[in-house]
Amino acid sequence: LKARGRHDGRVFVRDEIRQPLLRNAVSTLHDLPPGPVKTYLDSIVDTRRNRRLFSVASQRRVFTVTSPGSRPSQIELDVDRTRITAEKAKDSAPGSFEFMELELELASGDPSAVDELAKALFDRLRLTPAQFSKFDRGIQAAGLSGRALAGKRAKPTIIETDPFLDLVYLFFDRQLQRMKKFQPSAWEGLDPEGVHKMRVAIRRFRTILRAYRDALGKPVVKPVNKELRWLFKQLGEARDADVGEMAIQEFIASLPEDAARAAAPYETHVRQRTFDAYTNLTEVFVGEQYRELINTLEEFVAAGPHESMKERVGDLTIAEAADRDIRRSARKMIRRGDRIIAESLIEKLHKLRIEAKHLRYLLDFYDMAQPVRWKESIKELEKLQDLLGWHQDAIMSRERLETYHESLPTAGEDCALRLSIDRLISTENERMESCRRAFPAAWRQFKTVFERPTFVLSS
Repeated sequence: LKARGRHDGRVFVRDEIRQPLLRNAVSTLHDLPPGPVKTYLDSIVDTRRNRRLFSVASQRRVFTVTSPGSRPSQIELDVDRTRITAEKAKDSAPGSFEFMELELELASGDPSAVDELAKALFDRLRLTPAQFSKFDRGIQAAGLSGRALAGKRAKPTIIETDPFLDLVYLFFDRQLQRMKKFQPSAWEGLDPEGVHKMRVAIRRFRTILRAYRDALGKPVVKPVNKELRWLFKQLGEARDADVGEMAIQEFIASLPEDAARAAAPYETHVRQRTFDAYTNLTEVFVGEQYRELINTLEEFVAAGPHESMKERVGDLTIAEAADRDIRRSARKMIRRGDRIIAESLIEKLHKLRIEAKHLRYLLDFYDMAQPVRWKESIKELEKLQDLLGWHQDAIMSRERLETYHESLPTAGEDCALRLSIDRLISTENERMESCRRAFPAAWRQFKTVFERPTFVLSS
């Protein structure tokens, strides 16, 4: 039985209670034989019903390391190959993880010896500290979180008649907390949602930062936006690699066995690209610039709106700002989309996708104070965003495939691989065309919501 523990430098410290089992399988906690683990669990579980959230299967190789010196310490070095399988709490949950992990456990001696060995592994082999225990990863695989199990904290409430700047800084704070929350997942890279959620939080932060730079003051906005842009770019390489890997896995799973074997070298190439991207991202997270960025954001949010900002904004309420700004953003996007339809400028869909993101983040911003008013608008915009996102993913995937195709020899043993890559390119072309055919109808449906007279009126 392991406590959740805490980080202490490079080392994760926790208490453990051990008890041998009389048989391999235990169906419920109440089936445990008498012993220290059962005694502890009985004190906190009582007779309440319990269910299995996930299972962990590990193969472990154990080595003993002895530190030098007159008073040596012994450290157990465990190399684990692990698979975690979880019951999904929601459809988007990963469901399972497979990974290799190196654990250091102090058998005897000075605890500082563990930290010294961890530092050596980091410096010489570029192994970096894990951010989660196996328990945390199991909860993550199920699509849950420690907070979800403990219950949600009450969030500060805000209403549409409150001052506009109150919403701005509350929104900034929430995006900063989301960046920090998903950073450990982005660090480990087992679940692509970690990087994705960090990027979304940064986009939201930057969208509001830039949309209201005149009210906030350009000297305040510029340095914060610059640093956020840097981090967003660092995360982008890993996100592109994740999207590419998910696409190739889905495609290869649909191929006949012989075609799947022929495409295996490209799958290996894609996985190496993902590995390299996350290795680079780890270097970013352990670097000084990332730590300084988080400190800067925390100070910026904690400071709140300056008096000069309040003077520029005056007594503007959230509702008044929403009426003005969402109308303006929606009209701009509608003009661009109508032009794409009228002139068949399908290649401009990417720019429309960016406009859609900006409008979505503006809606998310005002949704904090006006959740009922914008619910239908957000739902309809999500549908259009999904279509535009699939289109862009297909374009990026095709470009990567074509680059890889050009790197292959024109003849010889790679002939089967070239045919498989050709098939992949055809699939992405078909996906692009399918999105383009679906766009006019999706656009008309989007406009039915965003051109209603009530869309821009105060509720």
